[in-house]
Amino acid sequence: MTTRVLISLMLATVILAGCRQPPVVVFPNDGAELDNPVYLVASTSVTWFDGNDKLGEGDHWSGFLSEGNHEIRAVASEGTAQLHLWVRQLFPLGVIARVPAGYELPEAPDGEYVRVWGRAEEKSATLMAQERKPSLSLRHRVPVEGHRLSLMESASTQPTAPEVMYEHVADLLKEGRASACGAGCVRQAPGIGLLGITPPAQRVFKVLDLSGYGYDEVAAELVYLGERTLAYIESGETEAVHNEVVELAQVFDGRIQPRVQTAFGSYADVDGNGKVILLFTRRLNASGLAIGFFYPGDLFPASPDLPESNEAEILYLGVPEEGNFNFSPASLAATACHELQHLVNFSHVTLPFASDPNPPLSPVWLNEGLSHLAEDLCGYNTLGGNLAFVARFLERPWEISLTSTGVDGRGDSIERRGAAYLLLRYALEQAGGVQLTPDNELSGGGLAFTRALMSPDALTLDRIAGRATGVEDGARLLWRWWWTMVATGLEQEGVDVTDRYPWAAYAPPVPDPATGDELGVNLFRGEINLGDYAFSLKGLRFKEDCSAIDLPVDAFCAERANGPVVEHAQSTNYRLQVMRVR
Repeated sequence: MTTRVLISLMLATVILAGCRQPPVVVFPNDGAELDNPVYLVASTSVTWFDGNDKLGEGDHWSGFLSEGNHEIRAVASEGTAQLHLWVRQLFPLGVIARVPAGYELPEAPDGEYVRVWGRAEEKSATLMAQERKPSLSLRHRVPVEGHRLSLMESASTQPTAPEVMYEHVADLLKEGRASACGAGCVRQAPGIGLLGITPPAQRVFKVLDLSGYGYDEVAAELVYLGERTLAYIESGETEAVHNEVVELAQVFDGRIQPRVQTAFGSYADVDGNGKVILLFTRRLNASGLAIGFFYPGDLFPASPDLPESNEAEILYLGVPEEGNFNFSPASLAATACHELQHLVNFSHVTLPFASDPNPPLSPVWLNEGLSHLAEDLCGYNTLGGNLAFVARFLERPWEISLTSTGVDGRGDSIERRGAAYLLLRYALEQAGGVQLTPDNELSGGGLAFTRALMSPDALTLDRIAGRATGVEDGARLLWRWWWTMVATGLEQEGVDVTDRYPWAAYAPPVPDPATGDELGVNLFRGEINLGDYAFSLKGLRFKEDCSAIDLPVDAFCAERANGPVVEHAQSTNYRLQVMRVR
């Protein structure tokens, strides 16, 4: 190195040293009042002091400080920055506080605490698309058997009939498949199809055998022709059954269809008749697998690898059966509403893009949750058995993953559907809620939220949160929802939570004069009797000890304790929030 170069480098070093500025505390401002944990940020690397006590080194520091005044110094060779802080009481009464892992806590105030452990880790939409095979059918309302509202439950994690159907649909669309009407499938109004064309009085339909991959040909008779609906029933039924089906079809045409389209949008019209076909067949009664279903394959032209397509919008339903709650008129009406949401969902999320390889599919948890929300909005939250799913979820939420598989290794379950419905009902209310007009129609700001979810751009928790609250943060939405369920129980005990956190409550249910049921949910409604089946809504169940639980993805556990933290180290996958309630 030459002398001239060395001198130049020395001069440059002196100049740069002369340009160095004293440290500045970037956050917080001088005189700020803060909650624990305290976060400090400087413009450069410093040594942090609280009075004469050294806190640490670096351009930032975070940790817990005792309640009261603190004189903070940020010391560097270029100078010292100072600020005064007031740190509020640790865990003040009635305040939700985060407890980050890895901090040594000062002594907390005595009292009764509620601790909520949560694991918010929703998979990306891309990853979920790559893992379709373990997912559940998009198209089935949960089957119920006997007087027991449940899936066909077993300890096995083998795919159920609905899961097999979902896998079948995903495989059909793997390479892309053109629909009969392309991207222009969705009409904006009913009854604008092939006007003047009389539907056939008898028709043969191809009905999937849900226990396998084949189909049966079923001869059926037209029993109802409405503005938006055609209803067929398998030949051979009695006049009394025909009359019951006609009444169901009238309800579907006059009330269920308008409400679902108001809440979620229009549906495809691949056959050009502007109507949905309801096909009632006793084969579903005998199957023990489903009350009803929607098959997306019907929206594509029949072909050698899709011979079962009827090339029409069809909802398949069982036949009314006296003394069987599953096939009661209310249960069948709720099922028709549920399946219609699936039709609308597929019409918007998937069908316009079906010619592309691996087109978007609504995640199972979301699609099923929306269909149970549809049952609520159609006026069948209780009568259709929807609230029984909620009761099951509230009994053991720490075992149920909202978006993935639960502790038992299963994806779809009645508990997960109860969870999905509760989250989406909460998000709907945060977006503006829903009411009934004097004409018994849906209205309210929340309807823009439900319609916005009928899009391939709204399939993740972040996007759902953004459409509900304006903030695309799925974890934030989950935590608020979890605390809402906790707060509902605390309010029952006289602990006021909603005065400080107005978002931590479900809206009071709205009576539906058309059905005698209610829109919305009361987590403490109490005993509910549905014929021979009874269950109870008594709020969220607290766990005795959450510390030993391995939470699944997007699950939470709430417990009561005499302190804010537990002895074991927190997993990096879990987060802890607490509230001192007494």
